[in-house]
Amino acid sequence: GTMLSESEHAALYIGVIIAGSSTLLVVKLFQENFELDTEPGRLALGILIFQDIWVIIASAILSWLIAFNVVNTSNRFVYSVADMLYRVTEPALRPIRSILPDLGGIDISPVILILFLLFIINVVLLGWLLPAFI
Repeated sequence: GTMLSESEHAALYIGVIIAGSSTLLVVKLFQENFELDTEPGRLALGILIFQDIWVIIASAILSWLIAFNVVNTSNRFVYSVADMLYRVTEPALRPIRSILPDLGGIDISPVILILFLLFIINVVLLGWLLPAFI
């Protein structure tokens, strides 16, 4: 069988993977239906980006907890959550890490990604929304 069918945390994996990829799916769906430039489309996209920011924060915090031996990856649940967060966030963080210089073990790629996502929310989404309220 597959890893998901053998895992006792299969629902957790599937839920977070769907939540993490939902932003891309919604953007594609809104583009196809020409709803990305509508107020509900921008609001939904903003909420999904905000959700993605929290997944990045959770991944960073868990990696610190593992690095400082606060939690142990030999615990199946901790390992499952850490592996799932890594798989969800790594595709977005890897290109940033490849551009950044080596900072001696300090990984600031999550901070850069969060700043980029906040830029998207504040400039692009609110930039589209604010004229509607003025």
